Amino acid sequence: MDYFPNSSEYVVVASTRSAVKVHCIEKDKHTWSNLKAHGRVPITALICIEDNRWATADERGVIK
Repeated sequence: MDYFPNSSEYVVVASTRSAVKVHCIEKDKHTWSNLKAHGRVPITALICIEDNRWATADERGVIK
């Protein structure tokens, strides 16, 4: 990902439409997105590895 939130006011979400988004909870505002993070393959997992390090996985087993 090109953007890593470093505060608890942000939430990172992934969708089966291959999108990864970051939202600011306090401001109720979308701050970053990659709408085709895995091309057209549905994302099936999003994990926080450590502070500011995230990984996603898709139905084909690709991890990014």
